[in-house]
Amino acid sequence: AWKKHCKKVLKRVKKNDRSWPFWEPFWDDPEADPETADYLTVVKEPICLDFVDARLEQDTYGKPEDFLADMRLIFSNAKSYNPPEHDYHKMADKVSAFFEEIWATGHEGNNWGQVTQKDPSKSLLKSQQKIRPQLKKKTP
Repeated sequence: AWKKHCKKVLKRVKKNDRSWPFWEPFWDDPEADPETADYLTVVKEPICLDFVDARLEQDTYGKPEDFLADMRLIFSNAKSYNPPEHDYHKMADKVSAFFEEIWATGHEGNNWGQVTQKDPSKSLLKSQQKIRPQLKKKTP
């Protein structure tokens, strides 16, 4: 159940309008962007949302904490490489906060995003009585 929750969380993060800088690896070709040529000297464990997605698809994560660590590493890398006034640092702050919120609310009580249902019998009976009130028996 936790793997399904991780996939849902990742999908929501990728849909966030500030997450685009974290989607794909940009460090593969330092010549493409000279401004980030030193990225791999600063960041020792580069990772992006596409890598996390691939790891989920390949069933690489053994426990939810591994997924959580990778997601946090994405934002930590962005904040350690970019100064606080840089847009990517600010975006990392925002998307990280969004991620933490949906991560926490998705597995409250450790149900990993599964909807828990209460015993429906009492509420069902009450609602049926409102719709179809009990008929009084006629006495002969």
